[in-house]
Amino acid sequence: MKNSLFFTFLFGILFEQKVVIIGQISIGEIIAIIYIFFHFFKLNFTDFEKKLLFYTFLILLIQFFSDLYNGTDLDKILKGLATYIVFFSTIVFLCRFLTPDKNFKRVISFVIGTIFGKIIIWFFTDYNYFFFNNPWKWGIGAQLITFVLIFSLSRKEDFSKLFLIIFSLIIAYFSLVNNSRSLLLIYMFALGTYLLVHNSSKWNLKFFNKKTTFMFLPLIYMFFTIFFGVLVTKINPNSQFSSNFEKMAKKNFNEGKGSFGVAVNSRSDLVSAFFAIKDKPIIGHGSYPVDVGMVYKTKQFEFLYDFGYIKKIPTMREMQHIYGIYIPSHSYLFGSMVMGGIFAGIYWFFLTFKITKIYANYSNYLPFIFHYWIINYFYALFVSPFGAGPRGNLEVQISILILYILSLEGGANKKDKK
Repeated sequence: MKNSLFFTFLFGILFEQKVVIIGQISIGEIIAIIYIFFHFFKLNFTDFEKKLLFYTFLILLIQFFSDLYNGTDLDKILKGLATYIVFFSTIVFLCRFLTPDKNFKRVISFVIGTIFGKIIIWFFTDYNYFFFNNPWKWGIGAQLITFVLIFSLSRKEDFSKLFLIIFSLIIAYFSLVNNSRSLLLIYMFALGTYLLVHNSSKWNLKFFNKKTTFMFLPLIYMFFTIFFGVLVTKINPNSQFSSNFEKMAKKNFNEGKGSFGVAVNSRSDLVSAFFAIKDKPIIGHGSYPVDVGMVYKTKQFEFLYDFGYIKKIPTMREMQHIYGIYIPSHSYLFGSMVMGGIFAGIYWFFLTFKITKIYANYSNYLPFIFHYWIINYFYALFVSPFGAGPRGNLEVQISILILYILSLEGGANKKDKK
């Protein structure tokens, strides 16, 4: 067992290491693709995996036709299509590789390995200016949360509420000091939901487990994100913050000058995405489309200018130099719609429905780590890019969530038989 757990830990480290083949891909994802290639017709797919395979095939068709229509370069076509193949393959592989023992020690060893793997990347193999400028915000904070909370899977009871509150105060302090607003907001949303529903006989989220209501749950969290983005600029002006939180105060003050608060300014890429989707709602712009003439980025800055966030609209050259040449979206959902049209969003609606349904049905029994992971997904669905790093994180989190739910259902079935 010890050797097995050590091997799983080492595989977790290996899983995170990345290479560039057309696009960035991890060693673990390459192994998963090889596994699926040789075992595809032998595998006994679960109902979820069959549906995920169907929607993966569907979005591949949608994206492929969009790329053909838009004359997308071959390397971008392959990169765009590979994203969904890799995502499906890795979830299927991990659900088999990580089949847990009684106390989820195999899963825990793997997750700790992935954390060490990320640390190796950050400090030794892939220099990132943003990380070294603010390690907590760009990775350390989220990985510390995961490192501590993952051990709850081996416990009969989740961590005590007193422990979680003390741990939360530590997370809040370092997030404020290191200007990590989104991490703190997601964490506090998760904590509030957890304290409300965990082991509660009065409160649950089952209203959101239907196809007609599931999308309201992530939208509620987004509404509160915008609401607090406005609120923080109204009740916490720069002069009232303590010196410890001066960086956070200055950023909130500078980014919150417009009409809709901090959140809208910091995620204003969605304005570009809106106009891009509006111009090509059915066919999309193809995989990784270039913003020719900075048309959509200009619309984004015009929005910021009109609502008082900025005093000057940058030139096209300045936009290209600072923000790159591609149409910005900064969103799992809207990024897919920019590339493949509105029908490409069906893939993310399916995945969100499955995740929300699980969350709604089992939220009263889930350890806190799943609340944090799932609400982080709701946030990322609207305002985070689906790059190689987030893709790998989501693959791991969905796989562990599925395995945990299977263990709950298995335990319930055993009790029924008795």
